[in-house]
Amino acid sequence: MALVSHETTRLQSIRRFVILALVSAVIHLMFVANLGAASGLINLPLVVSACLAFSLGGPPAVLVGFFSGLFFDLTTTGPIGLMALLLSLSSWALGLAASERFAQSGQPAVRQFLLADCVVSILYNLAMLVVSGPSSLFGLILFKIVPSILLSFVAFLVSRAVLMRGGHVRGLSGQLPRDGSSKHFDTSSN
Repeated sequence: MALVSHETTRLQSIRRFVILALVSAVIHLMFVANLGAASGLINLPLVVSACLAFSLGGPPAVLVGFFSGLFFDLTTTGPIGLMALLLSLSSWALGLAASERFAQSGQPAVRQFLLADCVVSILYNLAMLVVSGPSSLFGLILFKIVPSILLSFVAFLVSRAVLMRGGHVRGLSGQLPRDGSSKHFDTSSN
């Protein structure tokens, strides 16, 4: 069985991420408002930025997080810039955690995403509570934050499964790619 070259693997990974981003954008625009549990909605830009942060890390992950958050802000009724800030910070943190995990074999990506999902959902919804005026904090937690966290987590698991299907995405599994290369996205050689 022939080994897949590093360049082919890198191109396949980039293609999968671009497809994930486009499909997520279409689903976000067309269906997310209707795909909710209670008042909670899926945060697909968080899923896309987290998947890329686990694989890219560093400045590219922060840029993807910012633009994913800006896309979210421009397509919802929330304040512009809030989700962009939250996703930039979460992408930065997940990118750091991913590089630490590769160096020391730390926590799995699923736990790290769940933590980021909780923090982003709680901060965003608390900020929306402050902006929108008085409401029930208990209702916000029970009917908006918890369903949002669960729906985004399920979307992450599905995205992770799709991206890892060919075994070419190192950051989401913590494993080296099948071709034995140590880095998928060599940003210095483009």
